Amino acid sequence: MKHLFAFVVLALCCAFQQTHATDVSGSIATNTTWTAANSPYVVTGTITVASGFTLTIQNGVSVMFTDNTGIIVDGSINATNVSFNSNAATKKKGDWGAIQIGDYYNTGTGVFNGCSFTFGGKNSQGMLYVYRGNVSLTNNCNVSNSANGGVVIEENGSVSMSSTTISSTVWPVIFRGKGSLSTGLGISFAGNTHDAVYIEFYALSGSWSIPKVSVPYVFYSDFYVNEGANFTIPGSVVLKSPGRIIVN
Repeated sequence: MKHLFAFVVLALCCAFQQTHATDVSGSIATNTTWTAANSPYVVTGTITVASGFTLTIQNGVSVMFTDNTGIIVDGSINATNVSFNSNAATKKKGDWGAIQIGDYYNTGTGVFNGCSFTFGGKNSQGMLYVYRGNVSLTNNCNVSNSANGGVVIEENGSVSMSSTTISSTVWPVIFRGKGSLSTGLGISFAGNTHDAVYIEFYALSGSWSIPKVSVPYVFYSDFYVNEGANFTIPGSVVLKSPGRIIVN
């Protein structure tokens, strides 16, 4: 009987540990750490990390998003070996929105080491949406199962990645402006609907350099290099377009 009682108590403790979660939402306006002890964190409403503050997510934490939520980083986010995933019982692409870096007024920063991002990309966003600021993806990051792009880069966004895999998305990387992408060793853009980098804007002013990657660059329409602009393309890069590339 004592053995049975001990077993029941142990089972109940294990069940509590498995179902315990920390609900989070709203604004983060102080330096904050999400700890492994309080994992998983369930995002029940979109989080905004305010400018000047840092959200640190400890090694091994699981962050789970409810429908149409995400994280907007106007300050900084640092995450190591963190899983960013859907909270749905039956997961599907587009269950949640994006981790957005920066906005029209604020420059954000994201440092992700060994992290995974899955089942997001709702509302035509990538799971990582770099609007204004800098993002680093290193040490076996994995971006997969997005309803749209894996990483979306706007004109004022900058992304550096190495040892990163992007798969099961529509496009692994989308440029919506002349943002910056730098790539190191260990990059894979395979297993997507389109294994290519999508250039989703039509005119270039100023200067823009694209890196050499293992997949083609695809323009969505005619692309205009305006008078005085400088478009730098490294050797062996493949460019594809349904229209023309027009240099004025």
